[in-house]
Amino acid sequence: MPYIHLLLNQEFSGDSAQVVAIARQLTQAEHNVKASEYQDNDPEIVNQLSSNLKSVPGNETHVLLLSGSHGLDMLKNQAMQSVLEKHSMVIAWGGHQDPGLTPLADSLQVVGLLKEACAPALQETFKDKLIATSMIPSTLDKSKVLSALNEWNTRHEKTPDAIPQWDQGYMGVFLGGDAPQKNKSFLFYGADEAYEQGKAFGLEAARKNKMLLVTSGPRIGKFYANSPDLKNPTPRQFKGESWLDFSELTEAQKTNPAPDALPHTAHAPLDPVSKNFLQGIKDSYLPEYQYRLIDFKFGKSAYQAMVGALYQAKDKSEAFYSADSVSYAELGFTIPATYAFRIGSTNIDHQQTLKRFIEELHIVGEAKVTADGIYRSVIDPIKKEHTLVHGPDQDAQKIAHAIRAALQHVKPQAQAAAAMEKPQGLKASTPTMDLQVAD
Repeated sequence: MPYIHLLLNQEFSGDSAQVVAIARQLTQAEHNVKASEYQDNDPEIVNQLSSNLKSVPGNETHVLLLSGSHGLDMLKNQAMQSVLEKHSMVIAWGGHQDPGLTPLADSLQVVGLLKEACAPALQETFKDKLIATSMIPSTLDKSKVLSALNEWNTRHEKTPDAIPQWDQGYMGVFLGGDAPQKNKSFLFYGADEAYEQGKAFGLEAARKNKMLLVTSGPRIGKFYANSPDLKNPTPRQFKGESWLDFSELTEAQKTNPAPDALPHTAHAPLDPVSKNFLQGIKDSYLPEYQYRLIDFKFGKSAYQAMVGALYQAKDKSEAFYSADSVSYAELGFTIPATYAFRIGSTNIDHQQTLKRFIEELHIVGEAKVTADGIYRSVIDPIKKEHTLVHGPDQDAQKIAHAIRAALQHVKPQAQAAAAMEKPQGLKASTPTMDLQVAD
């Protein structure tokens, strides 16, 4: 069994979940598996990885799992390349859109990419190294969400973040946030839109007598929507006692932020966009005891606990997620009534993927959130059952299968070192393979 290295990033929880899901499939039924996790934005990552690579015998092979544009950026790092080229390695990347994969075609042995993003040019470049996925590899485990709920409430028993029991069931709202388009420019979830949607959900919860649970995510309120460079938007900044408006920033702060806090860090208050969503709920006159908005913090997420609350009352509960977050579609495997709703950062690729989730997989429906109410499409339970049979692990299994096949063509480290005459840069260890992976 190879040594598995997981490159994660707490700012991109969906990307990290993909990496963990693939690693779980690789290690199923294996014993004494060696695995290490790294944060790909940690300045010490190259030294940490190098130390771990040197700590194993020369007959070991390695698997490096990464995701997102941040993972690719780390792979391009010259110091990282000089470490990786000395070791027998299968490098696998997973994601839902192409952040610039082609220049790294020689470095990547396996690429898992959502179907909609598998453009003809990518298919031609990567050939059988490209694994088209139906959904994002998932780590959501319905057998563990109830214990996650219990653990959360034990830790937060005497705080406003505790999730109360509600016999009539729950409406769970999972918010995404600012997101890039294919051309790398960002779309934003605006404060005014958040207010209107918060009010609509509050009114709906009151009408149906449901407990409204809302969690923000790492991307909500992250950037200033009026940033001049939409490909490199300015991070929102907290200074002193308030969030700064973009007009209050100095030129230095716009290009080189030095805030007291950034959104969703430990000491930051609720970001302005989430705060507006909360104000919308308050203005719906939903009683204070009947809603919770739990702010996402790096290292503290209520996601699993909220899913646990919905799952324990799944026949009386509904999940709603913003369609800019493709990975949230995994909720449909656990909560029968799961709906996506569009926000300002829902780009064309998100819309195409949502259409397939609804019309082909029948795993979720769509909700239109309006001032007049929330209108839900019908989810066909019989057609959905076909998707449920395959389970949420299918795509992670496909990628893991491709990695195992690639490992068959990798020489152990000692053999590779003996065969290497001189470094030639970071290159693929495997030829293109004819992998027979079921769709």
